[in-house]
Amino acid sequence: MFSNTYKGHQGDKLKFLTEGLLQAGKSLGFFSRSDAAELMNMANIEVFGQIIEEHENHKKNSKKDP
Repeated sequence: MFSNTYKGHQGDKLKFLTEGLLQAGKSLGFFSRSDAAELMNMANIEVFGQIIEEHENHKKNSKKDP
């Protein structure tokens, strides 16, 4: 999912599918909310080299600077 975003592809369908799978895994007790957050951060680090929060801050700061 993050690699598609990194390449500039809109991945709403994949994003919603991934979120649904994570929600199902949490609901069924396969992992906790913190486990899901850790998985998402690990994937974000793999693609962008930053945790999600850092990446969001970077995007916000980039939009402020013309």
